[in-house]
Amino acid sequence: MKGTRVWEIGGLIAGALLIAASEAGVPATIELPTCDVVDEAINTGGEARCFAQYMRIHALEATGGLSYAQMGRFQSAADLGDPAGTSDEAAAAKDESGNPVSNGARNIWINETALATALDVSYMAEQLAIFGIVVRCC
Repeated sequence: MKGTRVWEIGGLIAGALLIAASEAGVPATIELPTCDVVDEAINTGGEARCFAQYMRIHALEATGGLSYAQMGRFQSAADLGDPAGTSDEAAAAKDESGNPVSNGARNIWINETALATALDVSYMAEQLAIFGIVVRCC
């Protein structure tokens, strides 16, 4: 019973640390990952994670440093080139039918998130497999 309680408390502490260490917003400067996968086949979990980190950098560069949450749903009529866009339908650029035009820069984040998640899941799977091997054999 005592051992179980230690694991529960340890899990709570680990969860709190992960939440505290999670990213609160977009950094003022974009830092490059310490890994490098340029012109390499991605065939390990670590390489997949590295590639996902570079995808985030490219998405930030493509959207002027703005994250998905910082961007409006629609393209702004006042400034068509502004990746921030607007969430106000009245201030949005309109298509031929009079409907608001989606913010294409914001859609970059939808694609990046889906692809990066797949890459990060492969990293997680590799780490869980290693953990399973260590727990099983030791």
